[in-house]
Amino acid sequence: IKKLYKRSHFGQDNSFDFDIELLPNILSYITREGFYLHNKLEKKLLISSEMIKLSNVNKREFESFIYAFLSHEIYPGHHHHINSIKYKFIIEHLDFLTNPIGLEGWAVYSEQILNQLGFGYELKLNNLKRIIPVSIFFEMLLNGEKSTEKLIEKIFNPNKQLFNEFKKNRGFGSVNLVYVIGYIEYIKILKSNKRYDINEVLSFGPLTPSYFKPLLDLQK
Repeated sequence: IKKLYKRSHFGQDNSFDFDIELLPNILSYITREGFYLHNKLEKKLLISSEMIKLSNVNKREFESFIYAFLSHEIYPGHHHHINSIKYKFIIEHLDFLTNPIGLEGWAVYSEQILNQLGFGYELKLNNLKRIIPVSIFFEMLLNGEKSTEKLIEKIFNPNKQLFNEFKKNRGFGSVNLVYVIGYIEYIKILKSNKRYDINEVLSFGPLTPSYFKPLLDLQK
């Protein structure tokens, strides 16, 4: 986390006001990694026991995975995002106002920042695995099976190893639409409109990013 602080250009939240605990085994089917839990009573980084097994893989891949995990869950992801809220109304009604598009969209965007800071090829591969199921899902929905087969061939033609992993695991997990939609919304507001400061956007917390424009315009 300290390495992420040093190499990031965001407002730094140096408060480590969260607990780290092992994820109960009964919840391990939800995620092999873990997740950040936040409510009015507690802040916790819950880590799956499956994480222990990951340390046996290639050191470079493991370090890249850890960076991606921490950037998504802690900094500049969920923990930093929630701690960056500046508006009392949002803080008091966070559980009611939180939207998965705004929450997960920013966390996925924060992973992309690591690519810009040079944290490794594996991160790009992980992000690709998140987007591929959504692309295939929409292609099937809109254009049918034959068109989807052509898309799959186009995606995997340059990387047979990725295709073998896709076939072996019957995909790369569920179609996480909120992750991709939220990421696209953050890209739009942060890259297409340079007058919006990124820390100012974070100050609104995990609202749907498409709401930010009228809020920021009203504030100005």
